[in-house]
Amino acid sequence: MNDTHTQIAERHQLLPYPGGETHFELEGPSAGQVVALVPGATLPLAVWDTLAARLTDSGFRVLRYDLLGRGYSSRLPREANLRTFTDQLHGLLQGLHLDGPVHVVGLALGALIAAAYAAEPRAEVGRLAWIAPDGVRTRFTFAERLFTAPVLGDLLSRFMADRILMARVPRYSKRQDVQRFVRELLEFALSRPDFRSALLTTVRNLPIHEGEAYYQEVAERGIPTRIVWGEQDLVTPVEAAGPLRRLFGEEALHIQEEAGHLPFLEASGPVAEVLISHFRA
Repeated sequence: MNDTHTQIAERHQLLPYPGGETHFELEGPSAGQVVALVPGATLPLAVWDTLAARLTDSGFRVLRYDLLGRGYSSRLPREANLRTFTDQLHGLLQGLHLDGPVHVVGLALGALIAAAYAAEPRAEVGRLAWIAPDGVRTRFTFAERLFTAPVLGDLLSRFMADRILMARVPRYSKRQDVQRFVRELLEFALSRPDFRSALLTTVRNLPIHEGEAYYQEVAERGIPTRIVWGEQDLVTPVEAAGPLRRLFGEEALHIQEEAGHLPFLEASGPVAEVLISHFRA
C-alpha cells in the first residue's frame, strides 16, 4: 500500500444517508465559513490536500468528500444522473448540520455538480468557484468516447479503463511531481471495487458535454462566481471557457499561467489567494 492509500485510510469518516454512505473529511475552525470541495469524475478527496490546508490555515472550515462509486463512498446506482450527485452533496451538508450559505468549489465534473446544486431552490450557496469546469465544450479522446457505446463500453470499462486513465496522466500537467501524484490517486481509485462501473455510468448518464444550462441558471441567479483555469490544461483546454466568459464576464475568469488541469497544485499559493479573496469579498 503506497502513501496515498495510507493517508486516505487514516482519515476515513462515513456519513450514512438513504441508499448508502459518503466518505468525507471536515477540517478547520468550527466558526469558520464553510467551503465544500467537490472532486471530479476520477480523483478521490486526496486531490484537495494542498488547497484544503491553505483554506483551513486561513480560517475556513473545509468539507471534502468522495463522489458515489469513488474512494470509500457507496456504490453509484446504474440509473444515476446529475441529481444523484446533487442529492449526495445536499445530504452531506444537511447530515453534518452545515447551515448555509456554504461556498462551493468544483473541479471539472465537480464544477457541473456545484452549478446544478446551486441552481436548486433547496441550496443555500454563498459563492461558487469552478476549476476547469466540465459541461461546456468538454472534449473526449476517441478511446474515451467509446465508453458511451452499449456493450463495447462495458467491455472497455472492465478491461481497458486502467490503461486509458493512466494514458491521460501527462495531460494533467507538465510537472513530473504532479504527474506522480495523479498516478498514485488513480491507482487508489482503480483499486476500489465500484470505481469502473461508476465511471462508466457517469460518462453515459451525465451532461458532461451539455451542461451550459446549469451555468446559465447560476448566472441568472446572480450567484458570485470565480472560474479558475490552467493556461496549459490539456484535459479541458482553456478555449472551452468561451461560453462562461459570455455568461459571467471576463473579470470572473482567472487564467493561471504555467499550470495545467490542477492549478491549485501547480500554483497553490496564487490560486488559493484568488479563492480566499473571492470567499471573503
